[in-house]
Amino acid sequence: MSLPESWKKLYAAQVMFRGTSPRVFFSGGFLEVWLPSLLLFAALTVICRVRMRAVWRIATLALLFLATIFFFQPREELAVLVPGVAAIVLIEGVAALRRHRVPLRRLAAICLALVACVAAARQPFFLRNNTYGAFTGPLAIGASVAWLGRRARARHDFAMFLIALTGFHIHDRIQERASYPAAPFEARGMRVVLPAAEARFLSAAVVAIERSTPKDSYVACFPEPGFILFATRRRHPFIDTTFFADLQDAAEVETMIRRLRDAPVAAVLVTNTGELELNRLFAVVSREFRPPTLLGDGSAAGAPGSHATAGKLFLRK
Repeated sequence: MSLPESWKKLYAAQVMFRGTSPRVFFSGGFLEVWLPSLLLFAALTVICRVRMRAVWRIATLALLFLATIFFFQPREELAVLVPGVAAIVLIEGVAALRRHRVPLRRLAAICLALVACVAAARQPFFLRNNTYGAFTGPLAIGASVAWLGRRARARHDFAMFLIALTGFHIHDRIQERASYPAAPFEARGMRVVLPAAEARFLSAAVVAIERSTPKDSYVACFPEPGFILFATRRRHPFIDTTFFADLQDAAEVETMIRRLRDAPVAAVLVTNTGELELNRLFAVVSREFRPPTLLGDGSAAGAPGSHATAGKLFLRK
């Protein structure tokens, strides 16, 4: 792939191999990710496939459900369903090849599954809460669950278990949202409800940027610029749109410095989320921009750590 070396390392280590090397992952590290989830869905399929009295099946599924919600981290039990798509395609492909004539419907299903595998290859080994996961995760999970469900005799009980698990996760997310104070944030064309500390910071940042910079000017926001730029209708000066540790190499930082001067960039906003390693860039910002204005109070107030609650705004001298 034609990507900076830093991006290749990040994707290989953190996305594909869960922070380990390929050697460690394939020599047994994958068991930590897949094995608990594999055992769960194997048990679910067996319980719903074997013949037993309805009362015993319901009691067994109830125990399995309690074990899931107490011993798994949120969404951890779904991990094996993402790479499971590849295994399903292999199984169905081998089964089709063993037949002299492949029915058109079966052939079409295999072709669709192959396309799904290409889409799921963005995150093939485990479930992550990232942009790619939001789109490819449900696709892989839906295909895997549907394939398992077809092999269960007690499909109603199989479906009820999944519905109960979904309901638990919905309740868990509602409880999480209710655990910290929230407040509305309004800007042109948007109104969202955010953690109160983040809403206060964003309101202060939008007012300061709109007051201090011309319309359609360039504003550099770190580590992620999208929301602020959309709210202020300012422009992004760089090619990259995400700035965290190890993502930009020395050559990219030099390109950003040239762009910082040539655009020119009217303001630089740095929030308190993410670890940045752009020391050379910020040394230039410190020399060529005014001393920063502090925005927000930095109070987390129980909000998730990924939410920005404070920042520094540097304006051009």
